[in-house]
Amino acid sequence: MHGTGEAAGAWAATLEGAGVRVYRAAGDLLDEASVQAEMDGVAAAAGGVDIAVVVPVREDVDGVRLVDATVADVVRPVVARLASACIGATIAARLMARQGSGLVLVLDDGVGPAGAAVAALVRVLDAELTPARRPLPAGPAHVCHGGRVRQYRRRTVLGIWVAAAAPMALLAWVVAPAVGSPSSPRFPLALFAVEVAGLLWQGVLALALVAWERRAAPDLRVRDALWLRAPVDRAGRRRGRLWWWLVPFLVAYGVLQVLPVELPAPSGHSFGEFLTSDAAREALPGAWGLLALVVLGQLANTVVGEELLFRGLLLPRMRGAFGRADWVANGVLFGLYHVHMPWSIPGAVIAGLLFAYPTRRFRSAWMGIAIHSAQSVVVVAIVMALVIG
Repeated sequence: MHGTGEAAGAWAATLEGAGVRVYRAAGDLLDEASVQAEMDGVAAAAGGVDIAVVVPVREDVDGVRLVDATVADVVRPVVARLASACIGATIAARLMARQGSGLVLVLDDGVGPAGAAVAALVRVLDAELTPARRPLPAGPAHVCHGGRVRQYRRRTVLGIWVAAAAPMALLAWVVAPAVGSPSSPRFPLALFAVEVAGLLWQGVLALALVAWERRAAPDLRVRDALWLRAPVDRAGRRRGRLWWWLVPFLVAYGVLQVLPVELPAPSGHSFGEFLTSDAAREALPGAWGLLALVVLGQLANTVVGEELLFRGLLLPRMRGAFGRADWVANGVLFGLYHVHMPWSIPGAVIAGLLFAYPTRRFRSAWMGIAIHSAQSVVVVAIVMALVIG
């Protein structure tokens, strides 16, 4: 909260009473460097800022009619109120634009020249951040949207989850047995082939939903909408060393692969078991078409499909429905989505948490993509070795 006085205190008390964690700026509200440092500190300590409440400084001359006021009486409150609103709102908006979400609430009564100046400032800032929105209505509270990624309701999240999980289940339990006999040693190949279609569908779904979202916010870039950007720290700064955070998560994901967390798979349904079988050693040598299918499938699995949908589309839009547990909910939903291979759900939930946490922490889908793709690299390497013979 950027502001002092009774109004700021009342808002802080109301928010705290509702269970919201509130940080109040203690420095000079007209000192841009001080406000910037405090905002960065709060973002670093809390992991981000969801709502910034700005209460402009008031230096009005009470009891003096405008016709009787001096130029200094008129200009001083306009400058103070406008400067404090500008400093607080623009610093918060820049932070939230980097985060990809957030709300800036400027509390001002809009009365007099100073109030009119603040209202005009916020309208311009709102138009810059969300040009597709209708003009803001007049009133004592002015809102500008620093984040342009919309937030989903829980039912919307679950609806998208069903749109991803249901086709995969249908392909695995209905289509695959129809095109290949489950008793055949090569059935895992047929199963893998039809599931590639389901993974590609997830990429199409994610891109279609972003395209729909951009109809209301045409300035929203696809890479920002899907968090396809370099990782940033809690203050919204890009730092190359943040990529090193991949190492512990890659190690943890590697350890997960050898832990006995999955249930026994039905005979003929595990592609991993197939790769170590005699059937694979007979079917794969010289099968370059199958290698191409595997490469496509792994790209669909860890880049175009699951990661793009779960970490690129859903995770940035789940904070509104699940709060700070959004990454936990995302990981659990990712695990439960594996109804097409339910024996893997326990391990998939853990894996989903390993993908979701760094993605949320650093607001970059590339973190989840990189960790998940480690498995793809191993699978492609094994298949390539078998194809080469």
